[in-house]
Amino acid sequence: MTEIYDTVVVGGGIIAAAAGQHLAAAGYRTLLVERDDYGAGTSSKTSRLQHCGLGYLSAASGSIAAFLAHPRSAIECVSLMRRSMQGRAEFVRLAPERVKPVAFIIPRTPENAIPHWKARLAFRLMTASDGGKVPLNLRILSAEEARAHPALQGMAGLKSIRGVMSLTEYQYHWPERIVVDTVMKARAIGMEALNHTAVTGLAREGDLWRVILTAAEGSRDVLARAVVNCAGVWIDEVTALAGAPHIRKNTGEKGTNIVVRLPEGLRGIGFETVTAAGAPFYLIPWGELHYVGPWDSASDGRPEGFRATEAEIAAILDQLGRLFPSFGLKREDVLYAWAGVRPRSLARDGRGPRPSSASMISPMRACLMSSLSPVGC
Repeated sequence: MTEIYDTVVVGGGIIAAAAGQHLAAAGYRTLLVERDDYGAGTSSKTSRLQHCGLGYLSAASGSIAAFLAHPRSAIECVSLMRRSMQGRAEFVRLAPERVKPVAFIIPRTPENAIPHWKARLAFRLMTASDGGKVPLNLRILSAEEARAHPALQGMAGLKSIRGVMSLTEYQYHWPERIVVDTVMKARAIGMEALNHTAVTGLAREGDLWRVILTAAEGSRDVLARAVVNCAGVWIDEVTALAGAPHIRKNTGEKGTNIVVRLPEGLRGIGFETVTAAGAPFYLIPWGELHYVGPWDSASDGRPEGFRATEAEIAAILDQLGRLFPSFGLKREDVLYAWAGVRPRSLARDGRGPRPSSASMISPMRACLMSSLSPVGC
């Protein structure tokens, strides 16, 4: 007899695991299916930061004219910042053993000269968003203090720097473990989970979906009242199985990152600035190394396109060289390189992507709290 589920969740990353946990906690009979290892895709390649949402607020705090032209976009960005701060606070308080504080530096250069009053106003708004439960520890250094800061030695344009803002971000350990723990918690309350099992067929039968599952030992069918597609970069493959190859949900940008070893003066310190084109650019601690990027480029959303090209790696090294010419990093200094998708969900009217800042929260960061919330919340 074919088994019937309320929901089949396709995918095994943090979004799928969190969705499965919430569905199981709500009383739905749920099956989660992952064709590889849990957490082996995007979730394992995150920067591991539980961002405070400053990037969203930056996108919303342009000129008055820009706000009047696109008020809904600005309001939505503020809402995303608020949710980021609340998620950050909840995560740090619920799982302090899984995170560590990281000092982040934002140089106030001529290209990124945020006025003091504007910075203080922004951080007050952010602090109010989570009730001050997890402090941001904002400090604003003068130009003289910035020039003497040990982490900025060797930075281009240090003589013309106008100051520095510093704040505390939090970085979590072992994202793959968080995914596995979430799956295990969901299984403990009734969710079924299968890894190394691919969804190879989807067909509508009346009010149900027939889902074909294929593993090394063979194939079998199950029925589901709903299918939750959390396949990440491969989301369109699942949609095509359902008979809609012309519908493309994955229409995001491609973001490329590299990992390098920087001088000890930056060990454990995060660095945020902008490229010459005004795009955000980060140096994020990654153990004893640094995760550098992103370098954004156009994407048609096809999974085979998400590979770090030599041109993109060279562009990141060039940008890093412009910021810190004294490092002298070359291609052979790049230890790892990869590219990922920045998905854009549809706007409420269904006519194109929702507005978002240039600095998107990753799926891991966006859904991390779902994995740690008490069952039933």
